[in-house]
Amino acid sequence: MIDCASTDIRTIYILFLLSFLDSQTQVKIVFLEQHRNAFLGIFKGLSQDHYLLIRYVLEAIWTNLFSDQKLKRTVKIGLFNELTISHVCPSNRISNLSDT
Repeated sequence: MIDCASTDIRTIYILFLLSFLDSQTQVKIVFLEQHRNAFLGIFKGLSQDHYLLIRYVLEAIWTNLFSDQKLKRTVKIGLFNELTISHVCPSNRISNLSDT
């Protein structure tokens, strides 16, 4: 878990948004339908955050979203389009890795 005492407002906001995924499936569905843009905002600039936050975000999404068998596949896939993936793995990082 990330220490909230020494974090910035963005990190605390991300932790707040992820807390909605740690609940019942119906709450997740309502949250993702009504606050989709806020949730997707987590990924904007994520590649510039501390690696512990990136790890926590990806683990929380895997555990609480993708591993939830009651959540429809269309909801899961609808959140992760090309733009979302490009925020997580910017093309400049990928090109830098291929250059080495």
